[in-house]
Amino acid sequence: MTYLSDEIKELRIQLPHFAEALRDARLNYEAITQQLELLTHTKVIYDESVSDKVKAERIIETVSELSGVPVSTMLSANRHRSVVIARQVATYLIKDNTHYSLKQIGQIVSNGKPKHHATMIHSVQAVLDAYWTAKNTNTKTDTYCLAEQAKDMLAGSYQL
Repeated sequence: MTYLSDEIKELRIQLPHFAEALRDARLNYEAITQQLELLTHTKVIYDESVSDKVKAERIIETVSELSGVPVSTMLSANRHRSVVIARQVATYLIKDNTHYSLKQIGQIVSNGKPKHHATMIHSVQAVLDAYWTAKNTNTKTDTYCLAEQAKDMLAGSYQL
């Protein structure tokens, strides 16, 4: 019993120090955020509460804007090369930045019949292959360039 009492007393002594350290960390975060906003001339939004749904929507909209493929076309069954690349990049970024399963991502990136999880695996692998190619051969594919542009653009919106 006395061991637990000693532990409780020690925690009571440490609690104010912990609270002060937490407050200091918050102030440092706010100062860094202000400096970053001044340097980049953009509003920094970092919020862990940004839902996966919002992240997925932002990713799809960003990839659509960068690729020039309308969202409705990107989410359709269209198999044109530019549409497929945009869809694959969106799939990769959603997988990398949300907690969605491949099945859920398959439902998000299709308006009609949900895509099979194996199709989603292929999409993610296609983007990873593009990264591997860029790294090992200094050849930047369309897929790689689109993924990098989307990452850069999204980094200003929220923490990736």
